[in-house]
Amino acid sequence: MTDEPSPRAELMLPVEPGELTPITLTGAHLPAETPRAPSFTAEEIDAIRANVEASDAENTKRAYTGAWASFVAYCNAHDATALPATPEALAGYLSHALRQDGKLYTVGTLNLHLSAIKRAHRERGLTPPHGHPLVYRVWKGIRRTRGTHQQGAPALTADLLAKAVKAIPSGPRGRRDVALLHVGFAGALRRSEIAALRLCDVVLHPRGVRLHVVRRKTGDDPTYVDVATGSPAAEALFSWLDVLATTTTPLSLEPEGSGTALFRAVHETFTGPRIAATGLSEGSVRDVVKRRTGLTAHSLRAGYATTAAELGQSLAEIRDAGGWKSIVTVDRYIRHRRQFGADAPRAKVQAALAAEQAEGK
Repeated sequence: MTDEPSPRAELMLPVEPGELTPITLTGAHLPAETPRAPSFTAEEIDAIRANVEASDAENTKRAYTGAWASFVAYCNAHDATALPATPEALAGYLSHALRQDGKLYTVGTLNLHLSAIKRAHRERGLTPPHGHPLVYRVWKGIRRTRGTHQQGAPALTADLLAKAVKAIPSGPRGRRDVALLHVGFAGALRRSEIAALRLCDVVLHPRGVRLHVVRRKTGDDPTYVDVATGSPAAEALFSWLDVLATTTTPLSLEPEGSGTALFRAVHETFTGPRIAATGLSEGSVRDVVKRRTGLTAHSLRAGYATTAAELGQSLAEIRDAGGWKSIVTVDRYIRHRRQFGADAPRAKVQAALAAEQAEGK
């Protein structure tokens, strides 16, 4: 009696256009009728959990956690299940969701709440009620009655930034603040990204300085912000590095450990300025921008987009430079401001009209 050959099948997978390479599957490796999850060790589970936790920025986690807690509280108060939620529960929540001050949430905030509720369902294999006609009609009505326009942060454009830094004193703290503003503007950085910069993220380049930046919100791969020698950002950064190098605070270029932060607190003492070993927090970055410019930290990012648009850069160019996910997001920053640029369509029409009037005189 001879052994029968093992069952055999071939799975064709494309490798290059126009080419198929067979992968031979035999015996136990044939496709199973039902999927079976692997058995994980505790260490493997911890590794998976760590990667899941790293998929969102801390601000996103807090926003989603708060949104979900608000929805659960509403469902509990109305004797409804939050998971899975019914279309009626979601429609009622959208219509009557209140902030802690008793006012209705804005459309933009409710949109974030919808995303949090959808994620809570999908990550547990449940179908969210978002696509139900009742939810669709309620959401459409809310958008029409409350409006969808978001004011956004005011733009700290190039001219406003130049005026702001000119008024900053030239001491150690002033040199830090000038560098912080210029770097934040040059890279269209968020305050979390500014606070996260380390000394090892500053790389000298034959043509200037290259900053290694991790986009904190979108979770993109690390990117680089290049500032040329002689530019305001490079000169301000060199000036601040000189301050760090001449203090008694130990500096470290290692990725981890104390003394690694690029921007840190400056304390005035009887013996001279003392530079803290730890970096500025996101809140401290916000306070620096507010104190020096009167605007929010996000105004640096908005200002970059606005200035770039007024100089004629395309939406795609601005998106790539600032690490935005889409040109739709960029357009929200500049839609109501770019029209003052010389290359804006409306400005060109007005310029043509002015030329015609001057010629007719």
